[in-house]
Amino acid sequence: MHQKKNPGGALIIAALLMMTVFTIAAASLSREEGAAGAASSSDAPPEAETLYLEGLEAKITREMAVNECGAEEERALCALAAERPELAARLNFMAEHLDIYSEAAVKTALQSEEKLDFALEIPFRTPDEGGSDAVIELGGGVPYLKQYDGRWGYHPYGSGPLGLTGCGPTCLAMAAAHLKGDATLNPARIADYAEENGYYAEGAGTVWTLFTEGAAGLGLAGEELPLDEGVMKSQLDSGAVLVLSMLPGDFTDDGHFIIIDKYDAAGFSVLDPNSPERSARWSFERLSGQIANLWALSA
Repeated sequence: MHQKKNPGGALIIAALLMMTVFTIAAASLSREEGAAGAASSSDAPPEAETLYLEGLEAKITREMAVNECGAEEERALCALAAERPELAARLNFMAEHLDIYSEAAVKTALQSEEKLDFALEIPFRTPDEGGSDAVIELGGGVPYLKQYDGRWGYHPYGSGPLGLTGCGPTCLAMAAAHLKGDATLNPARIADYAEENGYYAEGAGTVWTLFTEGAAGLGLAGEELPLDEGVMKSQLDSGAVLVLSMLPGDFTDDGHFIIIDKYDAAGFSVLDPNSPERSARWSFERLSGQIANLWALSA
């Protein structure tokens, strides 16, 4: 005996199936958006940012305390939060949990929104061995790399994460990746190489021999140069990349390394691993009084 077909029942079943599919898809999309918000608080809606910060707060332990900061850092964070309401939640989080942040982390957070997002997660991400497998995009000249890039910024180097301490390895990574055409020579790998071979000094940071002896170990020629505009231009004309150790001034309050990759009528092209804003054309006259030493790196 054949069962009688029921068109109406079939339509109802089909409609229920469609509703189930849409519900599952919507839930999946919601989860993906939540994960994206946790990964990038700057782009998240207020609700997602609140959940993100609550998630960080839940991870705080007594062992994370460094107790380096005080009233001055708290005032600076709160003052910027009042000026920049779109950053207020993150800045106030740091102010409320100041004991887990170093002075360097707070100073970094106050510099830009991009650095705030990096600094915010320092206590929760270090030491982080990630970054060693990162691949640099090559082509079109010396690649510009930021030491606080999330791919390697939390990698340990010396007294802190590479994003705070690694201007030297990041500069060498920019030069070495370009000169050797090796996209795997990222800042994390160079930082490990520097530490393993004695080119980091506790309390002083990256030592200058990284750009001569250390460069040779990577298959590059590193030559210390006199502070002479003509010599610098001649080296750049030959295809070399210049590394400069900078004194306090436009680029740093204590010490810093930057790259020069070319020059033109407007000045020398600086690549500052700690500042996209300072990565611009600078005149020799403005730079020269701030240069402690400089090297030419070539293949």
